[in-house]
Amino acid sequence: MSSILCYWKYGNYLYDIERGHLARTPSYSSNQRRLHLVPDIGEKAYLVTYNERRCYLVGKIKIAGKRFNPPKRMYMYGRYRIVGIPKESSFYDYGNIDVTDRVVAFIKRNLRSDKEKSARLPHPIPQYLQTIRQLTESDAMSLENCIDAHNRHLKP
Repeated sequence: MSSILCYWKYGNYLYDIERGHLARTPSYSSNQRRLHLVPDIGEKAYLVTYNERRCYLVGKIKIAGKRFNPPKRMYMYGRYRIVGIPKESSFYDYGNIDVTDRVVAFIKRNLRSDKEKSARLPHPIPQYLQTIRQLTESDAMSLENCIDAHNRHLKP
């Protein structure tokens, strides 16, 4: 199975919260064709946002289907959309699940040169996340562990 990592621009995340979009059927849209090509039905899309030099996990969607947004009513986020299984998808409050270290480690593993891998990232984190990324099973498990730790913290 191939999970994916998707970047949700912070401003778009705030916009969707303000408009109540997160209360609807979980979904994520992009202009990237990879959103339909890489993950299969039943796989997960992990949504991260970036603000104030930190990267936060703000959603997980277990994919139930793939759709095209209608051309006449073009969604502001793009043509391709995945729709999630509501009971197996979640959104998390901004700032609660900091995954900066995990995302930086993931980015460094996927850089081309050893020099880039050992140094500080030469570009801001969002630049690396603009392309939907396929996660290894280990990367997905690491994000699941963050979610589990967050959920344990919430329980009395």
